[in-house]
Amino acid sequence: MLAVLPLLLSSPAHADLDVAFVLDTTGSMSGELDEARQRVRELSGALRAARPSETVRIGVVAFRDRGDAYITKVSPLTPDVEETFGFLAELRAEGGGDGPEDVLSGLQGAIHDLAWGAQAERQVFLIGDAPPHLDYDGHLDAEALLGEAVEAGVVLNTIGCRSLSPEGVSFFRSVAYATEGTYQHIGRVQTGDAGLAAAVLDTLVDTVADGGPREPLAAFPESARPQPPGEGLARQGVLVRLGTWWDATERAPAEGAACTLTVLVPDGVALSGAPRFETSERALHAALSLGADPTARAHARTFELSRCVDVATPVQVAFSR
Repeated sequence: MLAVLPLLLSSPAHADLDVAFVLDTTGSMSGELDEARQRVRELSGALRAARPSETVRIGVVAFRDRGDAYITKVSPLTPDVEETFGFLAELRAEGGGDGPEDVLSGLQGAIHDLAWGAQAERQVFLIGDAPPHLDYDGHLDAEALLGEAVEAGVVLNTIGCRSLSPEGVSFFRSVAYATEGTYQHIGRVQTGDAGLAAAVLDTLVDTVADGGPREPLAAFPESARPQPPGEGLARQGVLVRLGTWWDATERAPAEGAACTLTVLVPDGVALSGAPRFETSERALHAALSLGADPTARAHARTFELSRCVDVATPVQVAFSR
């Protein structure tokens, strides 16, 4: 058994809900960083409204990669949302560029360097669009790090952004399921979107409504598996992408037009019929009908769009059963 980790940063000891954002702040994450800044007050207020009798604290671990201006920066857990907002306001999306980022150092920062409340529910949201570096000499052991999170009672929820690669999706899902967390994919985030805030609130408020954490699933490093049938199908790692590129070594096209949309569904999930599409000035809207099917295996389906759209168009997805 691993020992519970020491609490390294000073902060008020009492809290009922501690929420930490582990945020990729490399160059491609400007939209997500802007939304985190804009929505932190809204998130704090919504959480307090949803859990009115509880003390809510929020902290942030920003991470980049080796060779950047920093690997991690930490804002401690605090009930003062203005302190968190001030920290986010000073962050800039810069650096990165080689594909994978130092995701494991970000997770380590959340588990080791935050003063989690002794009796608090401990929720982390890893938000990123790149897989972790697993090739650094003398680097962190992912399986051991997840074991430490479980031992410390820290739930790691993961949110995949933009065109997170298949290996990145597999890692993010495994991290979440190993710690009884959830995985969600929100695609591309632009300034003013509510996708990131909605994903966080969906998890935390749903946890309260369900009466507690969900049943644990596959442990790292087994291949990612979906949650039990009927439980949060929209958060199981369903991916929707313009075009047909899925090779882990292939990068998303930076410009051009896409005339198809590809939907990748995990094991245990069935896609019923073709999606319904609508195009607005800001996004392509896709409505997907999903159902639980224990016999279904992960597969991709490609659908023709009624008209081609720019490959940079955000895709906003609505799920139904």
